[in-house]
Amino acid sequence: MAIYAIKNASSLLTTVEFGPVPEGNFAFFTVRNELARSAIKQFLTSPSMGQELIGEAVMDGKPMLITRGNKSREELLDVLNASGNTPQLVRHARPIDTWRVISLLAVPGQVLQLSSSLMRKNKRIDWGLFFFATSNLVGHAITWVYGAQKSEDNNRLNYVKTEVNATLDEYRTPGETLPAVSDTRKTLREETEQLSFGQKIDKFLRHNSIYVGEIACRYTGALALAFPANRVKWAALKSKSLPQAYEMARNESTLAHLAGLTSVAGKTTSLMAQTEDPYDTKPKSALENFREKIAFRAGGWMEAGAFGTLTYDALTNPNRRIVFRGKEYRDYVGGLGSALFTARYVVRNWAKFGEKQIDMDEVYAHTTDALAKMPKEKLSQLLASTAAAITSHFKDKNLDYGEVYTRLMNDLYSYHKITVEKMPSGPESHVIRLNAFREPQDAAACAKLCAYADNERPSSYVDSLRAAVTEPLIRRGA
Repeated sequence: MAIYAIKNASSLLTTVEFGPVPEGNFAFFTVRNELARSAIKQFLTSPSMGQELIGEAVMDGKPMLITRGNKSREELLDVLNASGNTPQLVRHARPIDTWRVISLLAVPGQVLQLSSSLMRKNKRIDWGLFFFATSNLVGHAITWVYGAQKSEDNNRLNYVKTEVNATLDEYRTPGETLPAVSDTRKTLREETEQLSFGQKIDKFLRHNSIYVGEIACRYTGALALAFPANRVKWAALKSKSLPQAYEMARNESTLAHLAGLTSVAGKTTSLMAQTEDPYDTKPKSALENFREKIAFRAGGWMEAGAFGTLTYDALTNPNRRIVFRGKEYRDYVGGLGSALFTARYVVRNWAKFGEKQIDMDEVYAHTTDALAKMPKEKLSQLLASTAAAITSHFKDKNLDYGEVYTRLMNDLYSYHKITVEKMPSGPESHVIRLNAFREPQDAAACAKLCAYADNERPSSYVDSLRAAVTEPLIRRGA
């Protein structure tokens, strides 16, 4: 999709989107306000613009007009420019990936710590720091590639499918039933693909990137820092008491040993974390709130303290001095590496532990199958309004209205052989305006009414659902 913003503040238009078509244009115009709707419709259907009105909707309080015409995109933009609308191409800003920022701090830090472990006096290797750095580098590689771990957002998916059914229910063709929320509609359209071994590994890491890269790999590193491998002599440990065995195995540096143990404690705390799920209508316990909102960050702050301690140890411990070109120095290399690693854990507090990912293919499949149950004469308007409701709901995904509308329109033709005709001519009362989806807190009030699993609805479903939404809002003074 190509989106142009109208920069002229006095224009009655705010944006225009162009769908991909081989010839002519398929365009979506956002009108500045309701008062300007009629004037813009006349302008778009005038000979200079030559557009045919296909449908209308209201999105975020602004009218949206769906049109098509014979002019190319460039010709249409020239007419808009000549009429003083000054369209400018909009480019979506890519969000900052916090896990990439974390890796940009941590990887140089770990390389410095790895270098420090190889620069000890008498060519000794600091095995605790060596294994700590190498295992963390493996962990960074995983989080660099996969970022926050992904999980299926089934609660949001069911919520959206329920909303689609609720908004379309009163318009469906008599005798037709809408697809059940429990159905998986996209599997009716595609063959189940067998995953290769590599694809299975990729899927596993995508769903468990933080558990594997951020926690498991670094557990190994933290334990290696607290109990260096070269000091763990199993035969000797068996013959000693537990306190003696502990003293034999621990890091010679007390601060490095404490840093390793604190890191283990921080990772154990982070291991309790779970991804937030605002669309889960079940009441959350205090433990669940702790796991969603506190555990991951609390573990991060513990580790920031641990590696701040390791920075101090590198710069003050005489046994950690390094040799460079025959001269002995304080361990500035390891100290800088630990400082960068400390900064990494501070920044981690702004990173997501996990991300819920909704199956958009299933959203489109369910919505298309529901729209296919609508009367032909209302389909154009219902398609336009449903696309507006979906676009408004998924603001977090930066969906474009034209992208959603075009996908639904193409799916209607591909899977149902239904073509979308232009909207019926007539007065403004022909415009169907669907309500936007409710917010998750309102969905909780409707949890019992949103049970479409058996596709059985009470006859007063729509009225009951609306009452369940409005009454809590009235009580809140909305």
